[in-house]
Order: sequence, then C-alpha cells, then structure tokens
Amino acid sequence: MDIYNKAFLAPISEYTNAPFRKMCKKYGADYTLVPLISATALSRNRSYVERIDFNEGVDDGIQLFGGNPADFSRAVDVLLESFPSLKWIDINCGCPALNVHEAGGGSVLLGKPEIISKILKEIRDKVDALTVKMRVLGKQEDTMKFVRCVVDAGADFITIHGRTPSQGYSGKCNWEVIKEIKQIVDVPIIGNGDIRNRKEGAEKVSAGYCDGFMIGRAAMGNPGCFSDKNISSCEDAISFMNEYIGICTEMNCVNINDLRGKGLQFFREFSGSSRMREEIGKCKSVEDIERILKRN
Repeated sequence: MDIYNKAFLAPISEYTNAPFRKMCKKYGADYTLVPLISATALSRNRSYVERIDFNEGVDDGIQLFGGNPADFSRAVDVLLESFPSLKWIDINCGCPALNVHEAGGGSVLLGKPEIISKILKEIRDKVDALTVKMRVLGKQEDTMKFVRCVVDAGADFITIHGRTPSQGYSGKCNWEVIKEIKQIVDVPIIGNGDIRNRKEGAEKVSAGYCDGFMIGRAAMGNPGCFSDKNISSCEDAISFMNEYIGICTEMNCVNINDLRGKGLQFFREFSGSSRMREEIGKCKSVEDIERILKRN
C-alpha cells in the first residue's frame, strides 16, 4: 500500500457504513475500512460474513477485534474466501467500548502485547497488508513496548490515535508522542486525532509527525473534508444529505435511523443547523427527511 501523505477514513462502528465510505472515497479519501468486525463471531459462525458490508471495488480493508489468536486465523480465512479482492486486515487495539473489551479486544490488548503478537503472527502470511490501530498509553515506555512488539510481529504500518483509552475524545491529541514513535520505528505511522481536513493532515506529514493521516470525527459531519470542502451553510448540508440518500438508494440500504444520525452530524455549527437537527431528529421515515430537505 502506498500510504505516504494519504488520507484514511477512520473506521467508526455504526457510522462509517458502506454508503458513507463510498461517499468519502468520492470526495478524496484514499483508504477505507469496514469497522469493528468480531473475529470470534466470524470464526464460530460462517454466516456472520453476510452482515459485513465490504464493498468490492470501493473498500480497501476490514478491521477485526477480539482477543483469541485462533479466532483471527479462522476469521481471516472466511473473509478471504468471501471477498477475493480483500488485501488488508487491521486489528483494533484502541477501542474503549465495553462490548469490545468483553471480547478481549480493543484497548484491552494494549496491556497484552504478547497476545497481539500471537494474533499478528497467526495471520501475517495470509494477507498482503496487516496493520494495527492503537491509542497511546499513560506511560510512554509502555506505548513504546507495545509498538515494538507490533513491529516485531510483522505489522506493515501502525495507526496511532494520540489519546489514551481513558481520555476518550477529551483533551488534545498528543502529536508529540506520535512524532517520537515515527522517529524510532522502521514502519510507517498513520497519525490520528483532531485532524479536520486534508490540508491539516498534509501539514502533519510535512512536519514529520506521521507518514499518512486518518480523519474520524471531522469526516462524520463532513465527508468533503478529504478534499478540503467545507459544510458552512444549510445549503451545503442539504446538498450532502441529498447526495448521501442517493448513494443509499443506489446501494439499496436506506435506513431511517442511519439518515437521522447522518443528519444530526451534517447539520452543525452554522446558522439554522440547530433547527434542522431538531426537525430531522423527529423524522419517522425517509419521506419525512426528504420533505424537510426540500422545504429548506
């Protein structure tokens, strides 16, 4: 994978679905991942693969979570059989969500470097690109120990969010830690945290903080951030919402809950956005949302 100065869409569970990933690709995202697929569920129930919305020709990889190395091996076998174009598997080592922790995955793995090492070695030879997405730890020496373990186990690159799991999204992203890691390790580093658009990401690369960058929360409210396109008015947000509905319709996956969620993110921080969020939040059908968009 050519990742230098490339823009990655962060895999966000229950938000970055197939139509949203397709829209972000249209606006300049270089790489997208299907978020947070349970390795255990997939390894134990082959039909679970039917729930995975990997879009051949659009998506680049699938992110897995869990804590059992054997489950990852079986899960990857199922994925490769089901999606012939799949080349990239990412292991989530940063998610603080309770259901992910209960499965032994996400940020739980940050305290178990021996387990992530076994997971990576189990599947290293099965895929072209194998990566890890992680958060920093409270002590820098613990972060470096984990990073070295991941590198030694064969990861092709590492995505690092510069907050600890306990921080969630509070406070500022610690980009200095990301930069220090980049200077020490021999694999590329994707920086993640507080990047609002492609321009800001490219500036981080140029300043030596990372080799590529990942955008998460900013993309949730503005898929155009990958081409530095801003949503600065109701007209902009309405245009994006109509386009998103069109993509969902084309892909036969229109869902009112999803559309409400996107609307609540797209309409933010400009005149009239509060009123639009309130109206969209009350919608009970796709037709309701379309009527509101036309009326405004």
